[in-house]
Amino acid sequence: MNSFDTIAAYYDLEHDELTADLALYARMTDLSSDVLILGVGTGRVAQHLAQLSHEVTGVDASSGMLAVARKRLRNSGNVRLVQSDMTVLELGQNFDLVIIPLDTFSLLNSQADQLNALRRCASHMTAVGVLILDVTNPLQLPTADQDGLVRNRFQALIEGRLIRAFDWTAVDVAAQTMELSIRYEETGIRTREEAAELLIRWVYRYEFEALMKCVGLAVLAVYGDYDRGAYSDNSPRLIVEAALESGAT
Repeated sequence: MNSFDTIAAYYDLEHDELTADLALYARMTDLSSDVLILGVGTGRVAQHLAQLSHEVTGVDASSGMLAVARKRLRNSGNVRLVQSDMTVLELGQNFDLVIIPLDTFSLLNSQADQLNALRRCASHMTAVGVLILDVTNPLQLPTADQDGLVRNRFQALIEGRLIRAFDWTAVDVAAQTMELSIRYEETGIRTREEAAELLIRWVYRYEFEALMKCVGLAVLAVYGDYDRGAYSDNSPRLIVEAALESGAT
């Protein structure tokens, strides 16, 4: 089972108030842009761009996340949703803007998968297309000395139900991986617990440049936040803007 099929029921409780990245993506488009979102999730980004009249294609590997997205986007005629692994995606269409939002790229657990995903991005971009890739700054991730430390992730009160989420990590610095365990607890009319396990593989700034060069992409800019501030050790995000290298197909 895809862990995000479990996470889907809780995802919007944690992320629906995030809007800063939406403004970034809107600035990266013009009125005629066709947009591809890899890791469309529950449709938060897709809905915003569709409301700006863009034609949006959203791709996700999780049937649970797509089920939530279909409900959210049921009145959006300019959004197409596709279930697929981004590493093997073939849509037969090119896009002016390709987005891999909010840590989706970090869920690719091997360098081979990362390269394959970036190849798929390049193959779906127009000659003037732009790729925006957004992950947590790896220098701000939990460290190995925090392994096992239980953190409060969020809590929400919904129709008499108290939903709380906790997480903890196990870091392998040499492998550049982090096991992320999430536990959801619901109390109220009913009581239940659910859990999800994710493996995060982080990528450093100049590693991104090397990966992209391998697939015919060139990094145009690197940002440390959604206001396009300069990237630094203390930046909350690592946001990469890239385009096809001259002569790449």
